[in-house]
Amino acid sequence: KNDGKVGIGSTIPRSELDINGGIISFGTITGSNGLVLTNGSIRKTTNAGSLIIENTGTVTGDTIDFKTNSSNRMTITKDGKVGIGSMQPIAELNIIGDVISSGTITGSNGLNITNGTVTIPNLNINSGDITNCGNINLSSGKYINLNNGNISSGGIITAATLTGDVSKATSLTLQTTGASGNDIELKTGNTPTTKVIIKNDGKVGIGSTIPRSELDINGGIIS
Repeated sequence: KNDGKVGIGSTIPRSELDINGGIISFGTITGSNGLVLTNGSIRKTTNAGSLIIENTGTVTGDTIDFKTNSSNRMTITKDGKVGIGSMQPIAELNIIGDVISSGTITGSNGLNITNGTVTIPNLNINSGDITNCGNINLSSGKYINLNNGNISSGGIITAATLTGDVSKATSLTLQTTGASGNDIELKTGNTPTTKVIIKNDGKVGIGSTIPRSELDINGGIIS
């Protein structure tokens, strides 16, 4: 065009180089002010080497953004933080939205869930803490196992079995819902046995799993 724009496969180029078709390159493709790919794909077809997408900028705002339907879906910042649903991630992985995992989620220095809900089959914390400002829901009959870890919850923790320590900044409520048999049991020992039970009708048993009155103690009392 007379304004210097070049069209390949296009008679109305929209930029300095507008290609309507594929590009095969054995070198580096550089866009100093950005690279826009519309309705296409980037592929590496050889076995050796890596496919590298790089932004060499060093100031805030020099990011790699992935968009669909003209909306930002994932951002990688200059310091390596990845945001999914967030354009300004504050951690190495910052997700605004839901996470579905069929494998293991590991947080070596803890797991921080802000204003959200965790729904999982079983929860094992081997070393580290979960700082949770939302809810933790486990499937029926599943458990939470804390081995050298802690949960600090501002919400509701739902599980059939809870092993370990749980702390809450305000009052800590242990609650069961449902019909007869949904009791609260406090167990200790290498092979845990019930030491205290609170039945769903409010009866408390100490040393007895079938309390006959509001407080049923099977053992001595020192006052």
